[in-house]
Amino acid sequence: MAADHLTYLGFSGAIVTPGTGDGGLDAVADGAAAQAKHHATPSGSPDIQRLFGAAAGFTNRLFYATAYSPAGLAEAERLDIALFQFAVEGLVVPINARARSIAPTTPAPEERGLFGTLTFESRQNRAVRWAQQIEEATTIPISNRQRKGARQIAQRQQALQLMLQGLDELKDSDNPLYKARRKERTLAQAEKTLKDAGRLLGLLLR
Repeated sequence: MAADHLTYLGFSGAIVTPGTGDGGLDAVADGAAAQAKHHATPSGSPDIQRLFGAAAGFTNRLFYATAYSPAGLAEAERLDIALFQFAVEGLVVPINARARSIAPTTPAPEERGLFGTLTFESRQNRAVRWAQQIEEATTIPISNRQRKGARQIAQRQQALQLMLQGLDELKDSDNPLYKARRKERTLAQAEKTLKDAGRLLGLLLR
C-alpha cells in the first residue's frame, strides 16, 4: 500500500524493497523513501529516527503507520518527515503539514442520501478532514506567556491524543466483520471524539 501510495503522490519507479538488506526501508522511489509499520501500538520517536537515518540520501522521507504517539508526531516535525496513517480500508491520510505538502489537495466530493443527510462514506471523509484541521491547529505558535503557553501545550497534546483515537475509531468503522448498526455506532463515536479534540482547541470543525 505504501509503494502504491508513493506512485499516487507522483514519485516514479516506486518499488517494495527486499525483505533483507533493505537498510530499514520498506519502499523506495525516485527522490523518496518510506517505512511502513502495522503495529497494535502507536509508532513513536525511535521509529521516526530510524527512518531518518536509513533515508539520509533521499529528499522526501515518508512514514506510514496505523497510529502515532505524541512523541512520534513531534519528532517527525523536527526531522521534516511526512506522516501518513492508514485510516478506513484503502484510505491513506496525511497526518502532518509535511505530508499534506506533497499530497493531492482535492477533497473527496460529498454525497447525500435521503433527506439530504451525508452518506456513510462522506461522513468518513469528513472525519478525515476534521483530523487534518485539528492537526493544523496544533502547529499555530503558542502564547509567549508562560502560564498560558503551558496550558496551550497541554491542550494540544490532549487534542492530538484524541485525534489519533478518533482516527482509530474511524478505521474501525470500516471493519468488514461489523454489521451496519455497529459500523454506524463506531463512526458516530469517531465523530464525537474528533469533535471533543476540536473543542479543546476552540475549533469549529467543518
